[in-house]
Amino acid sequence: MERARTVLSSLKDLSWYKYLVPLLFAGAYFKNLLLRLFLSGSNFFAPSPVENGRTLFFGLFFGFFSCVLIFCPVLLFKRSRGRCVYALSAGAVFTLLCIVNVCYFRYFNDLFSVSLFSMAGDAAGEGFLTPGVIFGLFSPWDLLFFADFFLILPVLLFKLLWKPSPESAENEKDAAPAEAGAASKFKAFFAVSEGKGFAHFFLHTRPGHTLLVLAVCLPVFLALPVLNLFGVARAAFTDVYDPVGAQDFAFFFTPFGYQICDVGNTVATAANIRSRADLSAALPSDASLVAPDRSYWIVPLSGENARDRKNPPDYTGSEAQTAQIDEFYAFRDSHRRSSALSGTLAGKNLLFLQIESLENCVLGQSVNGKEITPFLNSLLSSNAPTISFTALHDQVKGGNSSDCDLMINTGLLPTSSSASGIFFRSHLDKTVPTAADLLREDGYRIMHINGSGAKCAWDYQAAYRDVFGFNTDTSDPDCEFYLLQASEEVKIEKYLRDEKIFDFVYRKMLETDPARPWYIHTVTTSSHMPFTGIYKLPEDQLLIVPEDKENNTYAYLNGVHYVDEQLRVFFEKAGAAGLLDNTVVVIYGDHKGLHKYYPQNAADTAAANPELSFLEAESDPAIAFLIYDPSGSVGRGTVSSCGGQIDITPTVLDLLGIDPARYGFMMGRSLLSSDADFTILQNGALLGGDGLTEEEKRIVRRMYQTCDVIITTNYTSKYLKE
Repeated sequence: MERARTVLSSLKDLSWYKYLVPLLFAGAYFKNLLLRLFLSGSNFFAPSPVENGRTLFFGLFFGFFSCVLIFCPVLLFKRSRGRCVYALSAGAVFTLLCIVNVCYFRYFNDLFSVSLFSMAGDAAGEGFLTPGVIFGLFSPWDLLFFADFFLILPVLLFKLLWKPSPESAENEKDAAPAEAGAASKFKAFFAVSEGKGFAHFFLHTRPGHTLLVLAVCLPVFLALPVLNLFGVARAAFTDVYDPVGAQDFAFFFTPFGYQICDVGNTVATAANIRSRADLSAALPSDASLVAPDRSYWIVPLSGENARDRKNPPDYTGSEAQTAQIDEFYAFRDSHRRSSALSGTLAGKNLLFLQIESLENCVLGQSVNGKEITPFLNSLLSSNAPTISFTALHDQVKGGNSSDCDLMINTGLLPTSSSASGIFFRSHLDKTVPTAADLLREDGYRIMHINGSGAKCAWDYQAAYRDVFGFNTDTSDPDCEFYLLQASEEVKIEKYLRDEKIFDFVYRKMLETDPARPWYIHTVTTSSHMPFTGIYKLPEDQLLIVPEDKENNTYAYLNGVHYVDEQLRVFFEKAGAAGLLDNTVVVIYGDHKGLHKYYPQNAADTAAANPELSFLEAESDPAIAFLIYDPSGSVGRGTVSSCGGQIDITPTVLDLLGIDPARYGFMMGRSLLSSDADFTILQNGALLGGDGLTEEEKRIVRRMYQTCDVIITTNYTSKYLKE
C-alpha cells in the first residue's frame, strides 16, 4: 500500500507537460506513416506494406521534418499550458485530417479536396450520405489514429482528479512577473534589451529557438528543388514534389502540407469551375420529349450551342511537359502489334452499355441455386459470339462514374482532385477530341442517353455539350444528348429505373436509318450504391430476399440481377425488331461496386455464407467488359491481358478498323493489338507489366500525372484542328 502511494505521489508531481509534446509529435509521425499504409495495397480498410522502398524512405525522411515544422510553434509559448494546448490542438487536427482522408480515399480512391465541399451537398441531397454509408467507411483499424490520445487521456484525468503537490505547483509556475508591462514583455520576448545581441536571441529566446528549427528544416525541403534547377537529382525531385499519387505527396509532407497545397490548387483552378444551370424538373410541354406512359421525360438542353470544336485553344506546354507526353505516347506505340481481328467489325452499329458498378466476379455465379446474371452468362456460353475481357480494371478517381464517361469518350485518364481538379468540375472549359468525333467523320449518327437526371452531382449537360461535342439542337442533328428525368415511382436509388432507360434506347434505335451506321452510348443507374433501393421492387423480381435488407452485399447481388433481367428483355425486343442484326454491343462496368464501397461487408458476408466465396476477390477485382457481336464476325474468346478502362474504346475502334493514328490522342491501347500486359490503378499501383523494362514501368506509373499535363496544356487540341 505504501509503495502504491509512493507511485501515485510521483505521478502526481511529474511535470507531465514535458512529455506531452514529444508524445504528440511521435503520434503525428506514426499517423503519417499509418495513413500511407492504409492507402497501400487494394484493401484500404486495413494497413498494407508500402512496396516501393523509395517512397517509404522519402516519406519517413521528409515526414519527420514536416512534423517538426508543425510542432515547432510550441517553442513560442512560455507557459506550459500554452504549449500543451497548441500541441493538443495540432495533434487533434492532424488526426482529423488523417481520418477524413482515409475515409474519403475508401470511397473515391483519392484524397479529400476543399474544392469538393459542394459535392457533399449534392450527395446529401441525393440521399447517398446516409449514416450507414458514412459509418461504413470506418474500420476498426482506424482506432490506431487515436493511440496517442488513448495514452494521454489517463494522465489528463489523473491530473484533474489529483491536486498537485506544492512542489510541483511551484515547478509549473513559470509566468512572467506580474509587474512587467507590455513593453517589457515585448523586449523579453525578442531579447532586445541593452547588451544582448543576436547570439543571445537565437540561443536564449523563444522566437530564436523557433527560427533555428526553421533554419534546419527549410534547407531539407529546398535542397531537391535547387539541385533540380541545376539538372541534378531530377528523379528524386520528381518522386518527392511531383509523385505518382496524391497519397505519396501527403506522406512526404503530411496531411497538413497536402491540404495547404490543395487550398492553393483550388484557388488557382476556381475560375474553371462553372456554375450549374438551373434545370427544371417540370414535365415539358413538348409531347415528343415525354415517355408514352409519362413516367420519364427528357431534360431540355440549356445554354448556348456547343462551342466551335475546330478552333480549340493552342497547346501551351513547356519543353519538359512536351517531352513527358511524347515519351509516354512513344512507349505506348512501341508495343502496338497487328491483329487478325482489326477491322472485322468495320461499318457496324455500336451500342455501348455502361452498367453501374458491374463487377466481373458475379458473372457465372449463383446464389441459392439461382444464377445472379443468367442473361450475361448466356452471352458467355460456349456458343455465343462474345469476347470476354477478364482482367479489365477500374481506373476512376474522385469523379467516379463521370470519370468513366471521360475515359470512354476520350481514352484519357481522370484528372486528380488534388492537383488539377476533377475533370467534370474543373475542366469544362476544355475541348478535347472524342470517339464521337471520329465516328461522325465516318458518317455515324451519335447519341448519348443518360438516366442520371437533372439533379445529378455531375454536370453531364455541360460536359457532353461543350467538352465532348454532343448536342440536341437543330444546328447539329447528327449528335444527340438525352438526359432522362424520372418521376418518383420509377426511381431506384434516386435515378430512373434501367427498364425505362432501355425502353428509351429501344425507341431511339427504332428511329435510326438502317442505311446509316449509328453509335449509342448509354449510362444505366439502377445498381448504384448503396444498392438497398432495389428493395422497392416486388420480391418476385429479386434474386434473394435476405432477413437483413441493410446488408449491402445481398442488395448489390439483387441489383445486378435486376439489371441483368432488364438486359434480357431489351435484347429480346431489339433482336425481334432486327435492330441487332448489324450491331455490336459493348457491355462494361463504370467502376467497381461492392468491392469499391463495401469491401468489408463483402468479406464478412462471404465468410458467413460459403456460397459467396467468389466475393473473396483478388487484390483488385476486375470490372466486367464484354463485346457481343451477333453476326459472329469476330467469333468468341477470352482475353486475360491486363487492361484498364482507357483501353475499352481503343479496343473497339481497333475492331472497327479505324487507323490508330486517328485516335492517337487516347492514352489507352487496343487489348487485341498490343504485346504489353499492364494497367495503372488510381493509387499508382502497377498491375502486370512483367515484360516491361524498369524505365517503361516508370513511364506507366506516371500516366495519371502525364494526363494532367495533357489536359491542362491542351495537348490534344491538334487532333481537332482542321
